[in-house]
This record gives sequence, C-alpha cells and structure tokens, in this order.
Amino acid sequence: MESIGVEEKPLANEQFEYKFPGEEKWKKSYLTFQGRVNGLNLNLKEQSIKIPPNLSILCTMNTSDNSIYFMDSAFKRRWDWEFINWDKTKPPKGNYGKEQNGTLDEQEWFDFIKKLNDFIKSNHASIRGIEDKQIGEYFIKERPVTSTQIQNKLMFFMWDSVFNRDKKPLVNLLQVNKDKLVTFGDFTKLHNVFVNKIMSYN
Repeated sequence: MESIGVEEKPLANEQFEYKFPGEEKWKKSYLTFQGRVNGLNLNLKEQSIKIPPNLSILCTMNTSDNSIYFMDSAFKRRWDWEFINWDKTKPPKGNYGKEQNGTLDEQEWFDFIKKLNDFIKSNHASIRGIEDKQIGEYFIKERPVTSTQIQNKLMFFMWDSVFNRDKKPLVNLLQVNKDKLVTFGDFTKLHNVFVNKIMSYN
C-alpha cells in the first residue's frame, strides 16, 4: 500500500485503518480503494500489478561509465541493445545465411553458436570466467536471427564481455590489422566477415 501512497494506522488487536492519498477519512479496509486504482491495473486484494504486453522500457547508457562496464554479463544477456556509432555510419548489409541476406534460421543459428563456442573455448587463455561467456541457443530468442541482432547483441557481448581484456583473438579471426579493430564500431562493420569466419571455423 505504501507504494501507492496509502497511509496505514495501527489500532488495537492488530487491526489497522487506511487513508488514500488526498483524502481525510480513514477506512477499515484498503479494499475500498480498488475503484481508485483500476486504471493502474492494480489488484489490491491479491496485491499484484498487471504489466501490459506492449510495455517497453527504453534507456540509454554510456558503456565507458564504470558502473556499466562492470555490469554482470548474465544481466547483459537479458537486454536488447542498439549501438549507434558516433559518426552515424552503418555497417554493410548482411550477406550470410542460406538467403544471403544476413539472417540465420533455427538450424543455421544452432550450427553458428556451436562453432562460436568452439572459438571461444579455443581462446580460453584470453578470457576470464569462460563458463559465463558461452552462447546459448536462446541468447537471441527471435527466429530468424537478423544481422541487426547479431551486431547489437551478440557482437557487443563478444566485444565487451568475452574479449574485453584481449582483442587479439578477434584480430586473428578477422585477419585484419589491429589498427583497423580499435572500437566496437569497427567491429560491427566487419559483421559479415565475423559470421562467415565463424561458420567456417574448425
């Protein structure tokens, strides 16, 4: 009740009275306030709230902020990310997958993450806490998996969590000069190379 501003006054015999915000009269039962909170999807009897299915929570963050940098990697996996480069440039269109349009169906995604995890494990010396860095089937839930999801969520996780200490494994995989792979923006522009290299990884 406190979360919606209802005041609670203890009485004798473990009884209480309640007062709704902005009102003067005290009531014996807080259930009398139900009509006042129907628009908030609150159920006072069950003390529950219904979250509408179309609710989205949007936020921005600076990944250079220490409080974000040390965010738990398991927590990161539960968010959708959208990276916006400082110069507003965008990566090239995807050319991987059976359709060669930057999408992976269920089987292609499963084959991809299997090889990706092999790549991650083969570079365990560069990774701290490797058990928490494996990619599961539902790391990205939607099917088909799109190039946007691969760039914004998967590649960000690879850059910021898996290989945050040492980018050399990515440099070697992509076969680029290390000066061409300095920022995450550089990495996203190489998403076609990244996916195709992983697909052919042995």
